Amino acid sequence: MKINKTELQKALEKVKPGLSNKELVEQSTSFAFMGGRIVTYNDEISISHPVKDLNVTGAVKAQSLYAFLSKIKRDEIILEWEENQVVIKAGRSKAGLVLEQ
Repeated sequence: MKINKTELQKALEKVKPGLSNKELVEQSTSFAFMGGRIVTYNDEISISHPVKDLNVTGAVKAQSLYAFLSKIKRDEIILEWEENQVVIKAGRSKAGLVLEQ
């Protein structure tokens, strides 16, 4: 699926305060995608934000996803959700991030 990188990054920025520095709670250092929303949570708070055209389910390490998106120069990216990973493509750049259980 094609998605606007800037819109995705803005949504990730909004939910970043819900990330934990250490994984005290399972997936507390991850961005969780839950049916059109991005969710973060730790042992104190949970933050959720809608993302247009991203109706998928899964979680990826926040630092890996954000770092890769920050390096991409293109406005539009392609996300492909596979069995155990999400593949991000932008021009000739490509990365596979493991989906957490």
